[in-house]
Amino acid sequence: MIEADVDACEAYGECVAAAPGLFAINDENFVEVLDASPPEDQKAAAERAVWACPVHALSLSQD
Repeated sequence: MIEADVDACEAYGECVAAAPGLFAINDENFVEVLDASPPEDQKAAAERAVWACPVHALSLSQD
């Protein structure tokens, strides 16, 4: 499961670049998780997005 800490998010957009189907930056400039439980074929992209976040606003846990 993907979780986002919107208080930590600074809208760098690295998550969107890594996994555009899983993340977006909303109108308030915070990360929005589009699919908190990504399908198996998107898990690698989710992991890349979590690692790409420069402020560590994302976490990924096993369901």
